[in-house]
Amino acid sequence: MPNTLAHICIQGVLTRKLINNTDLKWVYVGCIIPDFPWILQRALISFIPELDPYSLRSYVIIQSSLLFCLVLSAGIATLSNDFWKTFKILGINSFFHLFLDAFQIKFANGVQFFVPFNWSLTNFGFFWPESIPTYTLTIFGLTYFFINWRYCTSTHTTLVVKSAFRISQTALIIMVYIFIPLLLLNFPVGSNNHFMKTLRPNHDRAGEYIELDRRGFIPNPNGDMLNTFANERIGINGIEYNKDATVSVRGTFISNGMIDVIEYHVHSPWFRNYASYLGLMLITLLWIWEPARIRIRIFTQKLRLAIKNNK
Repeated sequence: MPNTLAHICIQGVLTRKLINNTDLKWVYVGCIIPDFPWILQRALISFIPELDPYSLRSYVIIQSSLLFCLVLSAGIATLSNDFWKTFKILGINSFFHLFLDAFQIKFANGVQFFVPFNWSLTNFGFFWPESIPTYTLTIFGLTYFFINWRYCTSTHTTLVVKSAFRISQTALIIMVYIFIPLLLLNFPVGSNNHFMKTLRPNHDRAGEYIELDRRGFIPNPNGDMLNTFANERIGINGIEYNKDATVSVRGTFISNGMIDVIEYHVHSPWFRNYASYLGLMLITLLWIWEPARIRIRIFTQKLRLAIKNNK
């Protein structure tokens, strides 16, 4: 996926062209809805390392599909004062996010537009994450965010958080988002999304074609290794690199535990992750800015009144 900042500018401009009086704060939420499952996956792996990585990967693929992005958009939109407009903003930006993701070259990866009718991954493969288009979108996104900071902080976003009916609606939709994917776990595996079927330990891999996206490469005098998303170390031939790296690989299994590389790409160890962390931090700051400013104003007024009364 492109980093979060890369999504902000192009999605902000397009949404404001399509929807009048667009609240950019909702646009920014829509920019990260498809990434929610992947962010949570990292947290779950850290806190519950014994989770089955294949089931977890399948679950996240389902949740990040366009269908379930729309489900989550509906759940979030129920907290808005204008459900349909907010849902439209969130849904459109979920689609824009996935569409933009599909433009990047991703071995073994792609986006799911047609779940549950079709489980194939869409990837147009025009440019790598470390390329001029991505760098340009990132700079534009950061610039766009700060140019519109004053507009965003002066725009009041009404949330309906005291309505029991709205909260129950949100809870019901979020339950659908959480639990329905559990019934569909076999479909991404059956379609060999992310080559999960090929990579399963009980599968005879010899002679099978394989792709791996952004995996840890470990050089070793006794034989180079590659970490899969299931944290399995597999031997690898054909990567001419002499230090730890994050790589994407296309190749063929010459045995169950050895891959012969056809093509590989070395990724930046920091660019995408840190640009995304910065984007997430800025979006979070924007959302807490208004309530924090209101509370500070109320506290200041009470403090002045208390000082005045004590005099």
